[in-house]
Amino acid sequence: MAQYPLRKRRVIQSAINTFADGSMIASNINANTQFVWELSYIDLTSVDQTALQDHFAACQGPLMPFIFIDPTDNMLSNSSALTLGAWIAAPLLSVTGGAADPIGGNTAFTLVNSSPVDQQISQTISAPAGFQYCFSLYAAASTPASLRLGLSASSLQSQTFSATANWTRLAACLQLSDSQMSFTASIIVPAAQTVVVWGPQLEPQLSPSRYRATADSGGVYQNAHLLGNSITFESEAPGLFSTLISIETT
Repeated sequence: MAQYPLRKRRVIQSAINTFADGSMIASNINANTQFVWELSYIDLTSVDQTALQDHFAACQGPLMPFIFIDPTDNMLSNSSALTLGAWIAAPLLSVTGGAADPIGGNTAFTLVNSSPVDQQISQTISAPAGFQYCFSLYAAASTPASLRLGLSASSLQSQTFSATANWTRLAACLQLSDSQMSFTASIIVPAAQTVVVWGPQLEPQLSPSRYRATADSGGVYQNAHLLGNSITFESEAPGLFSTLISIETT
């Protein structure tokens, strides 16, 4: 996906009115906010080089859009608001906000499953299902309980964890053998269990990074474009290459 360090810029267009006395009024045009990523790659093998060249050719340079997952962001939307539209809770799962969270606030959510079968709260993400993902959250329970973190498309992969009185960050490293262009991330609460959760995060890597709260959109961009009309590689050593790729989204 990416190598570090990488550079991410936010570009905001501003409308400026200049008056006869030289004074100005400026306002941001938020609808035209753009993000630009500069991804530097080193020690690429010939296989890596070919993959990037093929992607550039398939997009016809900057012409065709593609799905880009921000490697510095949380793919889930409304990560701090589990009762909003992006999240879908099973009918028999109670989801209540206002619980104490691990950073001293009251933004955690209590999940209560009073039914005799598993219940879940989930969110569907429009991104390739077959990537390697890390799905994580913080969990606690007044009495020992369990929960599962899962990813599903045509199949389900999940991992079971225990929750105790102390806040613990749980992380499931999962990869589906599916080629679909969307998948579902689920917090699964077993029968007759109550858990408190905070900070769900999904990212395309092997382990969780620092939690980043999201609002009505996560770090998945459906209309990304490559910048530049060519891709250039430098030879570092026999069979090893480096390059710089810029990506823009609106």
